Amino acid sequence: MNNVKSFFTAGILTLIALPFIAGALSMQFELGDQGTEVSDLQAFLARDSSIYPEGLVTGYFGPLTQAAVERYQCRENIVCSGDTASTGYGRLGPTTMARINTALGFGTGGSADASAPIVSAETVTTPATRTAVVAWTTNEEATSRVMYNTSWPFLYSGAPSASDTNYDYVQSVTIGNLTPNTLYYYVRESIDPSGNVTWTSPKTFVSW
Repeated sequence: MNNVKSFFTAGILTLIALPFIAGALSMQFELGDQGTEVSDLQAFLARDSSIYPEGLVTGYFGPLTQAAVERYQCRENIVCSGDTASTGYGRLGPTTMARINTALGFGTGGSADASAPIVSAETVTTPATRTAVVAWTTNEEATSRVMYNTSWPFLYSGAPSASDTNYDYVQSVTIGNLTPNTLYYYVRESIDPSGNVTWTSPKTFVSW
């Protein structure tokens, strides 16, 4: 990986060190997420001051990083309107991630799986006190998770969750230790083996 950029002005060659990026991006991110790959994303965006003028590499996907992702998506004609839930605008989704990895020189970004799982409508049952089961299917093998809370909105990365870590087409997640007679908001997540993520719109159920 070439982390040096050269400029030739007034007969003088100037070398500028670029922010270090450890490797290809493999995870998808949106506002509120954090981690080392968020730092790699920020380091990539910081290489262009017109995209990410602040240039902060903090490992936290905050409003400045989201705005930089939006600028990058617009420039690359990926998406330039909507929001993270409806169009993926401002979110590091599979298409944006593949484009960045290609720019970094990791693979072609064309032959790899860049499509998130398509999920069916879910069923929610409450077979026992303080328990709920959320079930659905996907068009490809995927792991599944349900994030939930008693208020909305909530941060996906910090909310309570229950998971099924097996890759399969039939998803079933059991949530336990619920508070009786309580309204819960929940969001479903399906992730395929390539790391492409589908998040659904929030819905509710009532425990007993």
